[in-house]
Amino acid sequence: MVQQTIDLLRPPELPDLYIHQLKQTIQAYNPAQIVFGEAVQNSIDAIFDAGGGSHIIDLIIDFDNRTICVQDDGVGFPNDTTLLFLGGTRKKGGSKKLFGLVGVGIKVVLFKSEYFMIRSRTTDGAYRLEIPNAHRFGENSDSTLEVPSSFPADSSPLDSAGTQVVYRFPEGTLEDPITVFVQDLIDRCLPRGLDRDFGKTLKYAVKQKVFPNRFAALIGSFLRRFTYAGDVMNRLGGKTELKDTKIHVKINCSDPVKQLGQEAGQLFDGITESEFLIEPTYMLVEDAVNWVPTHAKPGIFHDSLGRGGRDLSRTYKGFNILLYASQEDYEKLVTDQHGNLPENIEEYRATLFPQINGIILTIGRIPHFDEFLPGGSRRVLSANGVVTTHDLDLTRGRNLEYVRCFDMVIDVDASLNYGKTQITNLYLVNRMRRFINDAYATVIQRAAGNWVGRLRPDNDVEPDIFLGRPDLKLANYALQKAPTDENDVIALFFELAGHGLFPDYRIFGLSQNDKYDARAVIRRMGETSVPPIPTDERQLLVVEFKVVAASVIKDLEREEKDAKDMHLLIAWDEGTSTLPRFGFADIEHSRYHPKHTFPRAQRYLEDTRSGEQVQVLLLKPIVQDILRGAE
Repeated sequence: MVQQTIDLLRPPELPDLYIHQLKQTIQAYNPAQIVFGEAVQNSIDAIFDAGGGSHIIDLIIDFDNRTICVQDDGVGFPNDTTLLFLGGTRKKGGSKKLFGLVGVGIKVVLFKSEYFMIRSRTTDGAYRLEIPNAHRFGENSDSTLEVPSSFPADSSPLDSAGTQVVYRFPEGTLEDPITVFVQDLIDRCLPRGLDRDFGKTLKYAVKQKVFPNRFAALIGSFLRRFTYAGDVMNRLGGKTELKDTKIHVKINCSDPVKQLGQEAGQLFDGITESEFLIEPTYMLVEDAVNWVPTHAKPGIFHDSLGRGGRDLSRTYKGFNILLYASQEDYEKLVTDQHGNLPENIEEYRATLFPQINGIILTIGRIPHFDEFLPGGSRRVLSANGVVTTHDLDLTRGRNLEYVRCFDMVIDVDASLNYGKTQITNLYLVNRMRRFINDAYATVIQRAAGNWVGRLRPDNDVEPDIFLGRPDLKLANYALQKAPTDENDVIALFFELAGHGLFPDYRIFGLSQNDKYDARAVIRRMGETSVPPIPTDERQLLVVEFKVVAASVIKDLEREEKDAKDMHLLIAWDEGTSTLPRFGFADIEHSRYHPKHTFPRAQRYLEDTRSGEQVQVLLLKPIVQDILRGAE
């Protein structure tokens, strides 16, 4: 009997637009989701569907073979190949406790993989499907991806009910998920270096034998802080089905420095094979505090804030952690010192509070947050356990300097977009932002101020280091160390200009008071003569300086800056975009190339919503080229 097949690139409903839609959907997923987040999410959902009990999810990250394996003992993937279409799903979208909205993520993983295999054992039998070269789906208009219309039987079935997914990423692609993920891991969790802030706590975790090496501790922390493995609802006690679930992680990398780069390689501490267990719950400061010895532990307190936040008292080294889980609790956050509630409290009671699953608020000092949380404190929304990329901007209150003195996660009952990064109900998001601003202005700022005392420049910020910075290694240059501050980037740019590297640039001044850093006139690549001196300020080009180019994305999302206003972004290094709306690409793909490109610009940043593009000049690769020429 001839096995019937289906083409995964041509579903009956969208035969013409499907490949385009698939490419757009892949762009909506960040590297961590693709590398392991989506497969882990499916396993968590499968265990939830199994109805509780003791469960293990195995996650194997094999950097040598660029292969990921995720296996669970849940209900098992159904024997239905059409589920591998972008829109095919059997997810229970009506259940507020399931991560997946439409089951899109695993298809994104499939179409980024050069090898993909799924094995399943259900009450109906055991199945196995292997798909090679799915990553080539868009190479030409005639591309096909024929697979059996039903899963073939598995000749060596899993020992029990569950699912195993194995996939391998191709090497040398333009946006390699593994390379981008590892860089994002370092940038987000250790922004000021391996030996500072959270990097010090990683060392304690290894010394106390909580993790086998620093990289394992970092991966475990990242999983619980930035991916689906950090289930906020489970932390709130709202998913009893997961309370006895563990994620067993194995990591293999025989040459970490060569394969993952110098920074990530150092974190392996000479150990090339490691394994550890984590729980699928959102990470708080108290988790990392448990890694350190008694003499280094800050205190953990659960003191109520009181009306207007007045009841907390100064604490030199400690965190105050509170859980809010009822309408009465939520009202406490907006009750001022006189017992008054905001004018719009009835709106909150009717339309906001019923949608909140819980709030976790932690108050502490800025350096302590940096030390006990990867990347420091933040204020985020999560939807039924999934942490989103919504940034809860705070614009109210007299003392906005206390914003970084608290960490907050608010879980709401809401649906997510395809990339599972944004809540689709923007009315809810805006209402939540108003509530948080009310809470900050009424209660939190005073509570934080009472807890940490008056902030002074030298009080809550560690003294900067200079000799410990990486050497720039440029002979006969005044600047000796690699940039770690925006002022360093500006200094390096002008020194490179003094050595003749930017003859086509004319800078008309820098400003700390203006919205943007500098104004300039620049002769573009297609121009034969130097542009005339402008007679109107509006004719000058806008230049922005950053240590990491990606850091401007937060300014753009908050609308503090606008991509259409900026002409050139000058940075030391690129960094990684964490929002699907913004992305970096090579300058030759820009609409400015070739005639309107600024000299030496290598990349551009695009706002996919507006279509605006900002050219990016990176100084680090220029310095590397200089050093290579000197060898």
